[in-house]
Amino acid sequence: MKNHFYYLITNTRKERRLSVEDVKFILEHCGYKAQMFDTQFKMGAKRWSKRREFTNALIDNGLTYFAYIKFYKGGDNSYAIVAGKTKVTECYRTDICFTKSEKFKGKAKAFLRDNNLEWDTEKIMVVIPNNTKSEQEAIDIEREITGLLGLYSS
Repeated sequence: MKNHFYYLITNTRKERRLSVEDVKFILEHCGYKAQMFDTQFKMGAKRWSKRREFTNALIDNGLTYFAYIKFYKGGDNSYAIVAGKTKVTECYRTDICFTKSEKFKGKAKAFLRDNNLEWDTEKIMVVIPNNTKSEQEAIDIEREITGLLGLYSS
């Protein structure tokens, strides 16, 4: 178990090849509570037509501020690429975005474009703060998991 954790931290994260299972394993070992959410945004869809359903699922789980991890598709697998922080309310539906357009800057978007990869638009991992009303706690978690997992920041 300890050797697997060490291997993931020292090797796999450098290659940007941490799977969903790898991320869950690392986060659990570090005391984080994480949960996968279906974004209701199917791969290849042009519009996020069910974004409201996704927002409602987050609200129904008592979330306001939280950190998240987005994944990219690598063959049949998904790998962690970016960590972010956002909020969700009845009036604000999050700033999570799945674009690769060159007009949007960012290292993760460049990584996807340069390697001819796509976002895994169907799911995100939410890292749940102890106090979901605390923006600062969500910011701190984003910073911690960005470094821990070797992810790009949103």
